Amino acid sequence: MLKSRIVSTASHFPVNRVSSADLDLKYGAEPGSFESKSGVKFRYFASDDDTTSLMGAKCAQAALEKANLKGTDIDLILGACGTPEQVIPCTSSLIQKAMGLEDSGIPCFDVNATCLSFINAYNTATLMIQSKQAKRVLIVSSEIASV
Repeated sequence: MLKSRIVSTASHFPVNRVSSADLDLKYGAEPGSFESKSGVKFRYFASDDDTTSLMGAKCAQAALEKANLKGTDIDLILGACGTPEQVIPCTSSLIQKAMGLEDSGIPCFDVNATCLSFINAYNTATLMIQSKQAKRVLIVSSEIASV
């Protein structure tokens, strides 16, 4: 059995928080309609200044701080976004740049498997760790589906 462990997690949400009640009003729906159909009370919408890579970098920095690590302690950055920022260069390289690590030499690539991107990235990270190609892998899953 392959072994690895998650040492830290973090989250980051855009500032624009919209409630299901707000959507009921906006679209003239019966009160409680959006929440009862989706089970979601709040959604977050990206502003024009938000990008997948900037949000991912903020989240990655927070996770590293919680683990008492620096960006240079990472051996590999994996992007696991179902909705990548762009195709080329890959989102993980944009996250690397937003973290100020563009000259670090840390390899990075994306694992694009739609909703399964994180699971596949975690599996890839575990294989890289077990094969001693990496010791610490940063996986970032950042999404802006509202665009």
